[in-house]
Amino acid sequence: MKECHQRSAERLLALAKANGGVFIKVGQHIASLQYLLPTEYTSTLSVLHSKAPESDLNDIRQVFQESLQKE
Repeated sequence: MKECHQRSAERLLALAKANGGVFIKVGQHIASLQYLLPTEYTSTLSVLHSKAPESDLNDIRQVFQESLQKE
């Protein structure tokens, strides 16, 4: 069963990294549920706390500018 949990946790980690944003936040939350979930999930997803992908500042500015121009 541990192998199944580990494989699933790695898939969730890849999903969170690929989609970013709220998926990272959900992965961080899952990682904090140590009292509820198997260790394979919490330890695998805990990297989203310390090694979460970063967004480039210029990309963030562009998103804000585009959003403000739509209003």
